[in-house]
This record gives sequence, C-alpha cells and structure tokens, in this order.
Amino acid sequence: MIVRFRAGVLAVLAGMLLAATVGGAAHAEPPTRTTEPPFDFASSTVFCGFPLRAETLRTNVKITTFSDGRQLVTGGSVVRLTNLSSGKSLVVRDAGSLTTNPQQTTDAFTGRLILFLFPGEPFGPGAWLFVGRTIATFAEPGGFVYSDLDLDGTRVDLCAALRG
Repeated sequence: MIVRFRAGVLAVLAGMLLAATVGGAAHAEPPTRTTEPPFDFASSTVFCGFPLRAETLRTNVKITTFSDGRQLVTGGSVVRLTNLSSGKSLVVRDAGSLTTNPQQTTDAFTGRLILFLFPGEPFGPGAWLFVGRTIATFAEPGGFVYSDLDLDGTRVDLCAALRG
C-alpha cells in the first residue's frame, strides 16, 4: 500500500510538472521576424577618411527576436562601396549569421560580414570584411559600439582596397 501511494504521488507530481512545462511553453511569446533595413549612406568620411558611399544592391537579411532578448540575424546582402574622391568601387557580398545573447552583451558572427567600425572601436575607424567566426562585445549592454572583437578567421580592409 505504501509503494502504491508513493507511485501515485510521483505520478501526480510528474503530471503537474509536465503540465507546467507544456503550459509555460504554450504561453511563451512567439519570436518576431523582421527584415533588416539597408545600411546605406550617401557620403561619410568617418570610416575611411575619404568620402565613402554604401549602397545595398540586394538583401534578404532577416532578424528573429526571441522573447528572452536573443536575436538571430540570417541571410545576406550585396553592397557597393564607392570612394567618392577617386570613383573606385567594390561590390562585396556578405552572408552568414549573427546571434546576440539574451543579455545583449555580445554578438557572435559566422560567415562573411561587412562591418563599419567607428573611432574608438577595435580596428576602427574603418570598413572591414570579416570572414570566419567573430565574437564582438558591446561597450554597453544593448548598445551599438563594440569594446572588443575576437576574430577566428580573416579580415579584409575595405578602405585600403578602395584607397589604392
């Protein structure tokens, strides 16, 4: 009789835990999905020291935001960068994924990523193509400026390529 009672209690507790787990998942906010707007600018000297234009030629970048604050960015784009002083231009493709942690303190990039870095950021100011895996730490949680970039791969200086 004691064994049956314990088994019955365990079955009831297991059922309650299962119901709580399933109920919690059913009530979780579904992720939202948006299209990333192009990062175009007509003329900026901030990144390369010469007037630079960035034009998005094609993009299919999607941002998925989860209820816990994580973000997943997937897809790719084709961007034309032009040195407005010399007229030299490059067409660069980026494709891969970016994951922001729930605390929004780091981004993890994989694949090919065009990254415009401001003065004070690692490798900044500059326009770079990072290829491989990169872990970027925000200066402030949820911010826009990076305080650290840890690259496992290669980087191409797009400003230097446009200068020469």
